[in-house]
Amino acid sequence: MRTTKQTKHVQGCWGASSLGDCDGKLSREHTVSECFWGDTSELISVQGMRWCADAPKMVSVASMTAKVLCEVHNNRLGETVDPVAALTTQTIKESMRLLEVRKKIGSRTYNVLKFPISGPRIERWFLKTLINSQSLINSRFALVNDGIELPQMN
Repeated sequence: MRTTKQTKHVQGCWGASSLGDCDGKLSREHTVSECFWGDTSELISVQGMRWCADAPKMVSVASMTAKVLCEVHNNRLGETVDPVAALTTQTIKESMRLLEVRKKIGSRTYNVLKFPISGPRIERWFLKTLINSQSLINSRFALVNDGIELPQMN
């Protein structure tokens, strides 16, 4: 006899159909991961959302949230894919800093430095950010579970 696992679905969680196992209430998810920005009190110019479609508005990074994920999915994605956004940002900044230093020093032979980043995790972060932003503008874009089992991100 074949049994199927019962999964919970929290109304409004975009992860429900694709990730399954929703739990808790809807929680505040940053449209673009908080760790990407650094200083969450920083003001940014935003345009294109329902509330700022016609003109840009200045808002704090901390306020750029929406209730689009349940607590379980928000925590799980926050633990597995958000840190790679912070690492990628730091890596890009460091590589640009290093480039500027080397430009000032001039032509010579330099040690090769490697900056490893997890490709699958940064792809998942990009996808999460796309879905978050599309959820905020009520796009018809949807993540569909096509039956392909994704590898676990430990």
